[in-house]
Amino acid sequence: MSRADETTAQPAETPDEAQSIGETTPLPRRFLATASGPVDRITDYGDETTERVRADISIEYSIETLEEFATF
Repeated sequence: MSRADETTAQPAETPDEAQSIGETTPLPRRFLATASGPVDRITDYGDETTERVRADISIEYSIETLEEFATF
């Protein structure tokens, strides 16, 4: 078998194998997930003191890889 045949005969990586070695799969384009609205922010100070504050928030999250999309 020639050297070129050895190179082309290697099996392709599955997405799980690619992720396990730190590679990512880019999406065809970037996605931007956005959300906004009222929330209750709760802060627990550990000494039986809990603070609850009503707040309006806005979140933007950029998704550029298949792995980010799967975990979003």
